[in-house]
Amino acid sequence: MQRAKNVPIQLNVLGLCSDDVQQHLLGSVPSELHQITLYPPMAESALFEFIAEHEIGLALEVPTTQNREICRTNKLYSFALAGCHMLISKTPAQEQFLQEFPDAGELIDLNEPKTIADALGVAFEKRDELLQKRQRAWQLGDSELNWEVESEMLVGFVHQYLRHE
Repeated sequence: MQRAKNVPIQLNVLGLCSDDVQQHLLGSVPSELHQITLYPPMAESALFEFIAEHEIGLALEVPTTQNREICRTNKLYSFALAGCHMLISKTPAQEQFLQEFPDAGELIDLNEPKTIADALGVAFEKRDELLQKRQRAWQLGDSELNWEVESEMLVGFVHQYLRHE
């Protein structure tokens, strides 16, 4: 947000955090064009409706552990199902995800904040392109990145395993 002071940003953070973290987040708004709102955890039934109200989802992982480098979090699937274009941080697993599903979003480097500011600036300046990106993400969620499709793959693996036993 520091590098995108001229871009209106509404950052909604969902989840629990300490009072210190809350104060730090809410006290770090660098521009009158920016707003940060904190939301408590919510039921899954309300989550997708809440996510769908947003244009961009932040699928950010800080690779401080090997697990964070190799995991594909639910965010990657949830944002696509809700039709959000994603800014996806650079970890091996997330880069692989984006290679498989390039329409899901775009890669950003958390160590180079300019990449984030540039992506936000382009999204703000090119609203029609952002809408098209969101539609492509939703199509991915509808056709590939959902439980109905993934469950068939899981069942196939189980059947294959049982045949070899």
